[in-house]
Amino acid sequence: MSENICGNKKDKNLLMFLSAALNSNLANYYFFHISANLGVERDKVHLVELGLLPFPLPEDTSNPSHSHKIIEQVAEQMNELKALIEKNYMAQEKGTKDAMQDIEPLVYDYYGISEREQMLIEDTVKIFKPSMMPSSANNKVRTIESPTPNERMDYVKLLCNILNAWAKRSKFRVNGKVEYSSVLGEAIVTLWKSSEVESVRQIKTSDDLQVALKNIQQALPGRMGRFRYHRNLKVFDGDKLYILKPLTLRHWAKTAAINDADEIAATILSSGRDS
Repeated sequence: MSENICGNKKDKNLLMFLSAALNSNLANYYFFHISANLGVERDKVHLVELGLLPFPLPEDTSNPSHSHKIIEQVAEQMNELKALIEKNYMAQEKGTKDAMQDIEPLVYDYYGISEREQMLIEDTVKIFKPSMMPSSANNKVRTIESPTPNERMDYVKLLCNILNAWAKRSKFRVNGKVEYSSVLGEAIVTLWKSSEVESVRQIKTSDDLQVALKNIQQALPGRMGRFRYHRNLKVFDGDKLYILKPLTLRHWAKTAAINDADEIAATILSSGRDS
């Protein structure tokens, strides 16, 4: 004897939202840290581990009304995606990718993930996780790739924005620029105080600065066996701060900007410098 099992629209929408949450970057980040295989062996999450993802019902959140609206929005986008795939199966991959770009912010909103937490999640999923688990020996490792000009600019902008947010009572604004040498694989980020916000600049190093960078490059690295470690160097000179950074993406990620801002602020506070 067969039996039809179906739920109401509310349950259906909730299950569609759960499906979207399980396929989100948030879930990817979470399982990367708690699963037995993902991140250390192979790209696999066990069924019992899927059940460990926290999933508060809308009534259990701080704003049930808002949570219900998010679920309805996600369900609507999932239904639109389903209709698209039924109409053109070949559009499944692109359609799913486009839909998840719209759904990701809603999942973050539902779980109350802050902007800084989102940066950590995105960097982990898009940069650090693929670098730890390259799919083949020929694939490039994201963390050691050279950052693009936009990625360097985004790092400086975020670094300045964080420092300015922390010092919002100050009459000064922190501004920055990047001077880089593709030949040496090094760059210097310069931060300074100004009465106004200035646009972030990015230029190639001069000949004199390139010579200085080469000397610093030879003096800084430490060695341990066959491994060579490049350390970040931060130097205060009056109202300016110079940061030496290798041209590898892990030093220019958003999480790197957050960590550098924290270190700079801690140094300023512990040294008694004024803002």
